[in-house]
Amino acid sequence: MPARVPGRVAVAPVAGGPGWGPDGRAGPAVALYRDGEWELTVDRPVSETVAVLAPDTAEGAREVAAVVGGVARGRSPDPFRRRPCRGG
Repeated sequence: MPARVPGRVAVAPVAGGPGWGPDGRAGPAVALYRDGEWELTVDRPVSETVAVLAPDTAEGAREVAAVVGGVARGRSPDPFRRRPCRGG
């Protein structure tokens, strides 16, 4: 699926899985940067990003794909859910 932002790989929303974005129809997107950093985000031009710790190798890509698959299917916790602030 074409990504809305260059440099990201978009994942189509999964039937029965969660959706994100203002209309609830966006899926997740993944980016791998030259420095080896992976990011999980929503396939929208402006979106919160979540760092995914995995090596920039084929095995790391499989690990990231498993994380993205779990998020897209709603089997993993929603990484974009607002969390209450701790501390003070």
